[in-house]
Amino acid sequence: METKTKQILEPSLVSLHIETKNWIEDIHFYFDELTFLNDLIRKKIGSTTYRDQEHKDLYRNVDDMLKKLYGELLSELNAHEAYLSDLMDLKQNVNDEDYRSRHEAIERKLYALEQGLRNLKKSLFKYVRENDIGRS
Repeated sequence: METKTKQILEPSLVSLHIETKNWIEDIHFYFDELTFLNDLIRKKIGSTTYRDQEHKDLYRNVDDMLKKLYGELLSELNAHEAYLSDLMDLKQNVNDEDYRSRHEAIERKLYALEQGLRNLKKSLFKYVRENDIGRS
């Protein structure tokens, strides 16, 4: 009885596959967003003062870190999506624990990426607001 209840409450293999495909789309969007922010930083934040250059370097460092995470996470997501797709094609009982633990690990990495993006944007928006760079 406990096993049936657990199976009913846990997302299905198909649900995890769909979620993974959605994550891949999200990663592509985040990359576009990072590209836009990097262009904005390059064009709008001056390098005339030490403080400006320090901010510009900080944003570029965060951007580089996020792009690296993006690359690693995207390849991991693509492999995971293919793995889940293969499992669905098998149409037999598979080890739930294995693919679920992989899925949860990827979910944690995606959360870290989202938090990094959120912090980068907050910092950039604060800088723009404090320095009124939008009117140049």
